[in-house]
Amino acid sequence: IEPVARETGDHHLAMTTLYLLSSGQRSVGSHRKALAVARQIEEFSTMHNDRRARAYAAWAHAMIYCVQGNPEKAHQIILPSRADVIPGGADDRVSTAIMLFGETFLLPPDEVRPKLLHLIAEARSRVEFNLVHTMDWVRVVLELRAGHLALAWRLLNTLVDEVKRTNYMPVLRQCYLTRAEICLSLIGLIDPASEAPPERPKPTPKRPGPADLATYAMLRFRARGRAARDLKQAISLSRSTSDPHVARCKAGLGLIAASRGQNTEARDYLEDALRAAEQEGFEIVASRARAGLASLT
Repeated sequence: IEPVARETGDHHLAMTTLYLLSSGQRSVGSHRKALAVARQIEEFSTMHNDRRARAYAAWAHAMIYCVQGNPEKAHQIILPSRADVIPGGADDRVSTAIMLFGETFLLPPDEVRPKLLHLIAEARSRVEFNLVHTMDWVRVVLELRAGHLALAWRLLNTLVDEVKRTNYMPVLRQCYLTRAEICLSLIGLIDPASEAPPERPKPTPKRPGPADLATYAMLRFRARGRAARDLKQAISLSRSTSDPHVARCKAGLGLIAASRGQNTEARDYLEDALRAAEQEGFEIVASRARAGLASLT
């Protein structure tokens, strides 16, 4: 479609087609290919002095970094593009969503929460459920950073039930992965804080309430089994075995197997995870897999 659109002078269709191609590549885990197409959109925007294409190029770049767990880079890319979006439209809401994802990691949770809830309410009023559910997941991340474990866990389980009804598989897969990684972090198999860049602000720790303590105790009980089930569920929703999301799940399964002394199974999972993560430049997963392999005896 894109070459025909260029030939006929339909610049908007050409740009939209490139964006959809980048989105498709990202959704199956081909991050390097998705970035290459995003660069094509950027070149297209320069060639035609197309402000909307510049915004689309920024989204295409930024969303890959969101998926890879680099909110700083996503935020850095999206902020300048805010000047190119159509105010008040769907473009504006998508751009705002990416910006708020970055702010979730860069600003105090109490500062971000009102803006996040406002965007969720606006998207819900417009029946934009893909955006609603994506931002509901960001809300879960925000509450985890705020130290509200019980609230985050409750919101996450509610979101899983809602997304099952709408069949939005990318968010459902992310929910399963998040549930699993909460459990893995509570038993020390992963440490998201140590994986964060040193310049990322650390939230001020808050004293956990009774509900948080009860949730903590409940989740630690059988955490490995609970996490393994969710990781396998997430893998079952992936369209490609080389997807970096699958690599992230396999890294988690490898760490679980290693903690149980199942070294052969752990090595298989971790080697698969490392191979796929390095292929797509997914450094968080690659570093987990390397550390897991180094720990095997």
